[in-house]
Amino acid sequence: MNSNVSSTRHVSEHPTWEFLKEMRYSASIPVAYHLHIPKTGGTSIFGNLLKSTLWCPMNTDSASPESLASIRKRVEEGAKLKIYARSHNTVPTLKRMGVMHIPSVMFTVYRDPLEIQISNANMVGSRVNKYFSGALPKETNEGRWTEKWISTLGCTPSTDIRTVALAAIRSPAYREQYSDILCRYFGDVSSFERLASSLLLTISLPELSGFMEEVFQIKSVVRLNESDAPWVTADDLTRHEVELLCLRDNDLAAAMRARIIPLAKATDLFDKRISISRAE
Repeated sequence: MNSNVSSTRHVSEHPTWEFLKEMRYSASIPVAYHLHIPKTGGTSIFGNLLKSTLWCPMNTDSASPESLASIRKRVEEGAKLKIYARSHNTVPTLKRMGVMHIPSVMFTVYRDPLEIQISNANMVGSRVNKYFSGALPKETNEGRWTEKWISTLGCTPSTDIRTVALAAIRSPAYREQYSDILCRYFGDVSSFERLASSLLLTISLPELSGFMEEVFQIKSVVRLNESDAPWVTADDLTRHEVELLCLRDNDLAAAMRARIIPLAKATDLFDKRISISRAE
């Protein structure tokens, strides 16, 4: 066990991050952290890694004490594991928590911000439909999230998916939660650039499957949590509606596109940072 902890910042009020700090610095277990912007493939990565014998996937906001204890036991028994952690926490939130020093490597997946908004609105429509059909359990986080949208939009079992998705993306409640999604996660261009130049790897969504195959050794990638159909598209929105959703994101989107790392290089950098973590 390596007791050379390089940071004295305290994260004890965040049990999962305290566990990750222990794994990274005391047990030399690599920690790959996914800065998970909604609708950019995080559910697919997590779901595919549930079958992995090498990678242990976890949500930092909801990992149970039992799951952490199970990983710790495997490490104590000598298992050479790696941890994939993710959350929807933004960079400003992670900085306030004092946990930015913990991951061995941090990555995010870039997707056009308007595509994110449309995909997210279609997911609202899809989940409302599944909720009313009984395919989405009410007691789950997804079920409770969907109930809030049903209440906000005034949906009924007879409301079709497209109507729900359009109502969602045009609602003030939606814009309050999701507009300028990239700025919510990174703050501004300068904040993103500082992170990208030191810690963050930016992957493009079209190369995500290849990235998963290479760095997580997933042989047959299954895409999860995708909407069944594009009930709402960009053609359904006026220019003003698009501006309300992602005008402030334009400059940051350009900066992120410029920082996208080709698959081969991203894989090499990821593996090197994981290897360095093993050696610490």
